[in-house]
Parts: sequence; structure tokens; C-alpha cells
Amino acid sequence: MAKVVVQLVAWNGAKYIPFLFDSLKKQTSRDWELLILDNNSTDATAELIEKAIKEFPVPAALIKGSENLGFAKGHNLLYKKTSASYVLLLNQDMYLGVDCVE
Repeated sequence: MAKVVVQLVAWNGAKYIPFLFDSLKKQTSRDWELLILDNNSTDATAELIEKAIKEFPVPAALIKGSENLGFAKGHNLLYKKTSASYVLLLNQDMYLGVDCVE
């Protein structure tokens, strides 16, 4: 089990996903996992995430929601699926410094 779970709730953020995932891949720590909820996006968000996590440097999982739960309810759903010591909540329009998770 990873020490940190990084949670991402995404919705129609295809224009941001490449930048966010670039920053996630550059993290200096590898003691974390990525858990993602796509809030029923109607653009290419889910497809871009699926492609990005195929060769991801840490364990990553995508849940495709059938409705838009919003930010808080979406993160609560993800939180129930982890037992990590620490949780980092992300929005799709973020870009992290390389040592953020560390």
C-alpha cells in the first residue's frame, strides 16, 4: 500500500489533462498511487486519462462515473476506496512542482 493517494476528480478537462499528467509523471517520490474519477465528461477527458495511465510510473486507476457528482462528492467517493495515510486532492487544472508528493 502506498503512503499517499493522489485523488483527481475530472470533468470536461481535456485541455488540462496533458499538463497535469506531465507534472504527475515528474514527481520525485514513487510512494504514492493515483485514483481518478471522471465525472461523466462529454469531451476527451476520460480517453486522455486512460492513455496517460497505461504507462504511468505508479499504480493508477480510473473510475468512469455515470453522472457528475461534483468535486466534494466525487472526492468522498474516491476517499472511501483508499486506506493510505495521506490524501492529496487535485483539480484537473493544476500543475505540481516535482517534489509536491514527496
